[in-house]
Amino acid sequence: MSLRERLERGDFVITLEISPPGDSAMDEFIRIARENKVDAINVPDNQRGIPRLSSLAASKILLDNKIEPIMHLSCANRNRTEMESLILGAEALKIPNLLIMTGDHPLVAKNREAKPVFDIDSVDALRLAKEKSKLHLGAVANQMSNIELQAELVNRKVDAGAEFIQTQPVFDISRLEELIDAASVKTKWIAGVMSIRSTKSAEFVSRKIPGIEVSGEITERLRNSKDPDKEGIQIMRDILDEFKEFGRISGVSLMSLSGIDIGEFLG
Repeated sequence: MSLRERLERGDFVITLEISPPGDSAMDEFIRIARENKVDAINVPDNQRGIPRLSSLAASKILLDNKIEPIMHLSCANRNRTEMESLILGAEALKIPNLLIMTGDHPLVAKNREAKPVFDIDSVDALRLAKEKSKLHLGAVANQMSNIELQAELVNRKVDAGAEFIQTQPVFDISRLEELIDAASVKTKWIAGVMSIRSTKSAEFVSRKIPGIEVSGEITERLRNSKDPDKEGIQIMRDILDEFKEFGRISGVSLMSLSGIDIGEFLG
């Protein structure tokens, strides 16, 4: 059963983000995807401005290995022509899911020598994808930004064709609840869940990655723990349990789970 079918049926879906390699060697990428039995694999598009194997190529390789991908597509470094070309390519290669985002400016990314494009934003790109394909379209939202502005963006993205919204990593469920309440459209919400297993990681993520803020409560739990790595995994379990009890989201996107047995984690 596809991700789209599971969401339409009302299942609680589990997806996992795996970054493509920085070269063309795919063995490790495929191994991790195969070993972790989830509903779909999120395939980032040059995340944080770091050049990697294209999300289109990585998604097709997953498909060839009978693993369902969610291909990410960022507007930051592409004009309208290139965006349409990639959308058509995804359709031709039968990539089932496409997650469209505006993307980060190079000044907040790692590769600052790259020149930004931003010819179209994610709303225009969603309209383009809906017009040119039958892909299962998704968009992103940042619950830590201005709630009123984000709610309006969610409304516009759903109107433009998004069938699900994937959030930034959530460390404070009340912020996500505010965003869901503020958005006037009905859609499927997939909440980000990130592994933070040290105070150093918590501080780095909050300071260096746009749109993510680790709560003081979580940082204190890590600081006071005798085993921060184990405590970080327990924090993820606690957040996942909260989401299941919350009842207003359709699944989660797991991030930064290197070294964690997903089957054991999910119980």
